Amino acid sequence: MSRKTFFAILLAATIVFVLANTLTGGYMFDMELMGAQIMTEPHLLDEYNITDLAPFKYRILFAWIVQGTYELLGGNSNTLFFGTFIAWSYFFFITACLSFYWLMHTLRFSRKLSLIGISLFLICPAVAMGYTPPVHTREDFLAYTLLCLGLVFLIKNRTLPFMLTCVVAIMCRETLLILPFVMLFFTRSHSVFKRMLMAIIPFAAWVGFRILLGYERYDMTEGLMYNIENYLQIPAFFFITFHAMWVLFLFSMVSRKSLTPSTEGRRIILSSGPWAVGLIFFTTFVGGIFNEIRLLQLAFPWIVVTNLVYLERYKSYIGNQITQPLYKGVVAILALLTGSLGYFILDRYGHMLSYTRYAVPVELWLIAGLFTFFLFTAWVPLALSIISEERKKSKGAKVLNNKPSANNTDKAADFFTGQSAKKEYIH
Repeated sequence: MSRKTFFAILLAATIVFVLANTLTGGYMFDMELMGAQIMTEPHLLDEYNITDLAPFKYRILFAWIVQGTYELLGGNSNTLFFGTFIAWSYFFFITACLSFYWLMHTLRFSRKLSLIGISLFLICPAVAMGYTPPVHTREDFLAYTLLCLGLVFLIKNRTLPFMLTCVVAIMCRETLLILPFVMLFFTRSHSVFKRMLMAIIPFAAWVGFRILLGYERYDMTEGLMYNIENYLQIPAFFFITFHAMWVLFLFSMVSRKSLTPSTEGRRIILSSGPWAVGLIFFTTFVGGIFNEIRLLQLAFPWIVVTNLVYLERYKSYIGNQITQPLYKGVVAILALLTGSLGYFILDRYGHMLSYTRYAVPVELWLIAGLFTFFLFTAWVPLALSIISEERKKSKGAKVLNNKPSANNTDKAADFFTGQSAKKEYIH
């Protein structure tokens, strides 16, 4: 990673982190709101009471880092704990972005596409509004960092760093057991027996860790019951989590031949995508509360990477489309209509959306929902053109990467002009 790229990511991530805790009402710069998030009195933040309760007490890694640093610095001030918590939260926000860039670099994406991937990650509501209820982000950016690092080590076939990452990761979030799952079923570097043995170790560490900290019963059906009672929230928050990115990812699930990976790393990510995202969805529905979209956000490596593969394949076509005057006009009209709808709802029904200091800021999420809807509608015409071309290809054209050639091109129908645009194949 060049110095220029590093500082570009650092600047973008810093801006989003600050905005996520100012404009969107995040808790990071407010002691009272932080106290509510960690279930502690605002003047006694260092008690960190949430770490005494199951299942939160098993996700102890972030708390150990914060409390350990606090003790090393003296541990005698509520303000000191407040600053320590903010500093580590910011640090892991940055490392999540940097580790994701490393993953995309490992997958052989160009610098430009990798930065686009970072942008797609940062505009996800679970990131841009990560510290705003009901997302309740605490240790999650550390989890995203460990997830990306684990995938990098897996792709690079670095067995020892991968195993160490898996064992450390289960002390952050149990859903990071997705790493040994991907290794077990979607890699080819080791025999089945060795992969099974490698998968058992993180699982055994997870069980042992819970026993060591003292197993405590808790209501594991609470999230499921909440999701069933508030079932209308499921499609809403499912959509808002990855908004426009769902289109091509869901298409890739039903049209596997459209994704011919050019590297072994991409094969691992693309082949495991439907299963990994499906498991994350299932665990979020059964064991979590669906509107806490930081849980579903764990699927971002698979969903963003899938979209980047299509962007890479159709980069010339998309570049041609977005410069068309008609497309720009349509996007401008969509922006105007979306903004007008938001203003109308807030003006007419804003008094009905009032909230207390600790409740969900409904109007902010309404704005976020309208923004993601705008992104979705602006992207759909391009995505449908790509899907149309892929479907034509699957019916009779040559499979991607068959008899590769540097001059391999095909025609893609221009959605807005009716003209043709070249589609480039990446081998």
